[in-house]
Amino acid sequence: MTLINQRKCAFIVFLAFFMLLPFSTFAKISGSPGDVLAEVGSNKITRADFDREYKSFMKIANPQAIEHFSSAEGQKAFLGQLIELAVLMQKGEDLKLSATEEYAKLYEEAIVDQLAGEKLQDEINDVKVEESEAKKFYEENKSFFTEPESYHLYQITANSLENAEKAKKRIDSGESFLKVSKEESIDDSKDNGGDRGFVVVEDLISESGEQLLSLKKDELSKPIKLDDGNFAIIKFTESKPSVLKEFNVVAMQIKRDLLRKKQEKAFETIIDKMKSELSFELFIKEAELLRRGTPLTEDEKKLVIVKCEGKEFTLEEIEEELQQIPVFIRPQILAGEGLETFLKQFYSRILAFAYAKKHTTKLMEEFPKAKSDVERKVLVKLVYDKKMAEVAITDADVEKFYNENQEMFKQGASMKAHHILVADEAKAKELIGTLTKDPSKFEEIAKQNSSCPSGQHGGDLGTFGEGQMVAEFDTVCRTAEIGKIVGPVKTQFGFHIIRVDERTPAGVLALDKVKENIREQLLPEKQREVFQNYVTGLQEEYKVKSYPENL
Repeated sequence: MTLINQRKCAFIVFLAFFMLLPFSTFAKISGSPGDVLAEVGSNKITRADFDREYKSFMKIANPQAIEHFSSAEGQKAFLGQLIELAVLMQKGEDLKLSATEEYAKLYEEAIVDQLAGEKLQDEINDVKVEESEAKKFYEENKSFFTEPESYHLYQITANSLENAEKAKKRIDSGESFLKVSKEESIDDSKDNGGDRGFVVVEDLISESGEQLLSLKKDELSKPIKLDDGNFAIIKFTESKPSVLKEFNVVAMQIKRDLLRKKQEKAFETIIDKMKSELSFELFIKEAELLRRGTPLTEDEKKLVIVKCEGKEFTLEEIEEELQQIPVFIRPQILAGEGLETFLKQFYSRILAFAYAKKHTTKLMEEFPKAKSDVERKVLVKLVYDKKMAEVAITDADVEKFYNENQEMFKQGASMKAHHILVADEAKAKELIGTLTKDPSKFEEIAKQNSSCPSGQHGGDLGTFGEGQMVAEFDTVCRTAEIGKIVGPVKTQFGFHIIRVDERTPAGVLALDKVKENIREQLLPEKQREVFQNYVTGLQEEYKVKSYPENL
């Protein structure tokens, strides 16, 4: 098991909040009563404890978390999280989980992981941005902080020059722009009187921008041809001059941007240092297969992407990483330089882990708190896992959800099919002749001859609904005998040889087809509920007292 498979590693704590906290030991006796924010059994969480943990957390938290925990209510919520952490740690100690074999195994992996993160974070934390640097950047890049002149634009859009001229004539004859816009414009802004808000000339197509600059206030333009073939008439009612924002207004923004760039450079420097010290190889060409967008073959999954200190990491591992990213974001990652960035993140973790493993003793001296931090993280994780092992979704739970949510499981008619796509009809007939003699060769012939990406998978198109394929293909899939080879079928893509494998009529999916999906859907919510009840019970067990008024 390696760092790259963090989501599979038992070291990963159930909540990102707990993962980020340094997990210092809370005091047995500390401070005056006014300094105490909470009591957990004989332990106390003091204001000093809170400030230390809060500062550490906010230093590395994401912007959303920073915003959430910055308010007074957010600080109270943070205290609540510290209390939950404290009772879990106490429970772990009471159960003597630190003496178990599982604890020892998790700790071995986790300490290296922690040290890797500490080393990278330390390099980044050393980076500072001075006031003079920010001012220098401001003076040299004033155009970045200048709001350009803008115009309050009104527009009427017509689908022809004739209709645009007609609209202009109506306004020139005295009718209101608002009335004509509502009656003549095809633009979305017509119900708002053609109001497009304030616009910058550079944001308009060239001809529109040129005409706008030539107009006087409330003057109507001549028809302007747009890029989509439509025509528009425009006017502006107000303009705002160009304004340079003062340094004190943009200083924080500049510092954040400069800090981010410096941190990125510092990160690159430490990663390059690790590369030079460790045995490391990266295979970019193999990674390009991910851009294809179709599932990897079994042979492709085994291709090595990274070699580090004698260990190999395959294309399957990075594909698994990719699967954790929301579907709608993946195309952006796989396009252009996105894949390179994703790969860099992938191998940087591998390098950091290998570096920390090689220099564990040295890094333990450099980061002495790492040991206690990890001990507590692993302890909390084991407590959590122990409780979550009791959580299960029963068949009765699944059936109840299924019966109460029938609408979720309705589906239209669907089909499964294989096909072979070729450009030449004669070639298609030749292949059909071969398949007639031996239908079992369909997948093999598809791999050798099909120009469709599905050919790499034996022509398998998976499951698709009626109407999802081009009309000619769809008709055959709706009517062909199951398992019979049909073709050639001509479409805009070429000539198809089709084998329909299955047809499922429209209706509600059977319970046995969706029960595992239901179980997966219900489990996280039940785990959250059980865990929260568990923590509440622990707070009662340890007689927790909270004093948020002392914050």
